[in-house]
Amino acid sequence: MAATVGCGGGGPAGDTLSGTTGGGAFVIKDAVIATTATWTSSPDPGDSTVIILSDREGLCADIQAGRSHAGSRFLIMYLAAVGAGTMSPITSAGAYPIGPNDAVVPPVSGFAFYSALDAQCAGTAQLAFSGTVTLTDLGAGATSASGRLAIMFEDGSTLGGNFSATSGCPPAAVDAYLSAMPTCS
Repeated sequence: MAATVGCGGGGPAGDTLSGTTGGGAFVIKDAVIATTATWTSSPDPGDSTVIILSDREGLCADIQAGRSHAGSRFLIMYLAAVGAGTMSPITSAGAYPIGPNDAVVPPVSGFAFYSALDAQCAGTAQLAFSGTVTLTDLGAGATSASGRLAIMFEDGSTLGGNFSATSGCPPAAVDAYLSAMPTCS
């Protein structure tokens, strides 16, 4: 598994997703990319490439500390090569269809959800129903990615726009963060 083990800003200032989910515009202030192996929500066994977009800076540090912040918003996408009941990390740029968690189909597939924490740290989530993540660039070993997304969620709300994730975060920390309930302050 290859991944950059640093932390830092991943989404350049100004990347903004538009749509109706969470009240509209989602200004990306940080983004990370990692290869994960034990995310408990994954529909099939195996590894996948996970991209997390956040409207807060310091995402990798928060992931490593197992914490979230009141008022935070996230878009979490996993992309995988799929075959014979297993998944593996993506290896090339291209279009990845997004669908419900139980709709993983070969040869490539994706799943996404939007998550928000209110001022009291109460969380809400919207699962993706359909859409596409089109990667125009994927760094060697999936250590960076950029592209465009267009996603519709189960409630009919949407998010779309350009993004980039140029910061790796330790895969074990990302696995733990996505599989547990981070503390919130």
